[in-house]
Amino acid sequence: APPGYNATTNVVNVTYASNYDFNLSVYFEENLTNVSSGEIIPIANNVYICANADVSDDITTDLMFYGIGEVHAIEIINSSGIFRKNNTHQIVQVQFNVYIPFGTIHGEYMAHVATKIKQKE
Repeated sequence: APPGYNATTNVVNVTYASNYDFNLSVYFEENLTNVSSGEIIPIANNVYICANADVSDDITTDLMFYGIGEVHAIEIINSSGIFRKNNTHQIVQVQFNVYIPFGTIHGEYMAHVATKIKQKE
């Protein structure tokens, strides 16, 4: 997308398993970086997780990331995170919407995204 507009990523499957009730969250480990020039698009206030990627998750409206790192994680599955017996894996789909700030150099931007599954206490 050109600067001043939004771009939506492809839908990605996150496969997970838990042996107990759980929460599942997602976060960015770093800002978006242009693979050629090193230019940065900050995750904070520019990236949203899309609510309509998976109707079975707990995201009901697009949610903005306020920074990078686990402290800024967004829960994809919280109160409805019920485990399946015998380590049966499950899949949830995620998708992101990125605002491209004015003055951004064109090119391919990448960032590492992480997921965390935490058993409820």
